[in-house]
Amino acid sequence: MTAPGAPPVGEVRDDRYELVRLRSLKVSSFLLVEETNGGRRGTLVDTGILGQTRQLERALARLKMGWGDLQAILLTHGHLDHTVNLGAWRERTGAPVYAHPADAPYLAGQGRGRGWSRVGDWMEAVCRPLVGYRPQGIDRELADGERLPFWGGLEVVHLPGHTPGHCGFWQPERGILFSGDLAAMDWGFFHPSPGIFTADPSSLPGCFRRVATLRPRLALANHISLVSDAAFTRKLCARAAHETESEVAR
Repeated sequence: MTAPGAPPVGEVRDDRYELVRLRSLKVSSFLLVEETNGGRRGTLVDTGILGQTRQLERALARLKMGWGDLQAILLTHGHLDHTVNLGAWRERTGAPVYAHPADAPYLAGQGRGRGWSRVGDWMEAVCRPLVGYRPQGIDRELADGERLPFWGGLEVVHLPGHTPGHCGFWQPERGILFSGDLAAMDWGFFHPSPGIFTADPSSLPGCFRRVATLRPRLALANHISLVSDAAFTRKLCARAAHETESEVAR
């Protein structure tokens, strides 16, 4: 993996597959590239915030790809910092949007949190017109456990809590988990999804236990700064093991 602060390209690469991280501030989205008989094809995991369109254009140019080579947009969830560019990228690519149906209200601009998460919903409501967000729909509904035909096969892992439809994407052959916003890590501080952005905090322990069953070799979070992905992976796996042990002890 590249060091913190390095250009957001080429973080995972082999003869057939490549992963490109697009990063603005502390928010990441991902471009997954695979070699096929018909040339390179790309899949997006989330669409990030302002600034990432230019990064994506640079990555596509380096890879000798165009917008039409992007075949799908996969959403971990419907929060604004993962969907600011969704409308524009959807139009430029013509690619279908894959998301869990429980997050349809978020994509429509109608967050439905409870408790402290209503603060996060209010913040998003204020920001949507500022960034020009347009309500979006889902073309293909995700279901837990299904295997998507992208990047060698991505398994949908429903990890509700942050939002009702929050999902991770698991590539078992390479042991890579796109963990969305289940947890984040800033300045060496690992933390689960914070309360004001978490629809159901009581569901998070079960999500960590689910991660423990996967045992990822590499976990990629959408919010990580000034630490390596390897460090985040170690912390995530440790928290997953702790939640599993706590459940067994009950």
